[in-house]
Amino acid sequence: MSAIGCLDFKQIESLSWDADRCGFRNRSVDAPFKGVYSVFQKRVVSKKELKTVCGIPYSPQHVARLEAAGQFPKRIQLGKCRVAWLVSEVEAWLDERIAKRDANMRSDASS
Repeated sequence: MSAIGCLDFKQIESLSWDADRCGFRNRSVDAPFKGVYSVFQKRVVSKKELKTVCGIPYSPQHVARLEAAGQFPKRIQLGKCRVAWLVSEVEAWLDERIAKRDANMRSDASS
């Protein structure tokens, strides 16, 4: 069975052991899985995890305002009452903010 969706529990456990042994796991993101290696390439975070995992200090209302203004990654509708954001997009957003800060610091220092 080569499809990812068809892996049985023993195969997933062996992936978990290999990832631990080789040091490929990211403990902060993998923490909710507690030993079961995630076979998904795309990671998502919930509203609550924006604060706890990603360190985004904004309220859900402010995040919605930023999204509407095109200043924050767009949410993914997972279900009727469940939304999430791609971790990669949130990290890219943070990287942009850091780069903007560093550019401002360089321009201030050269003035």
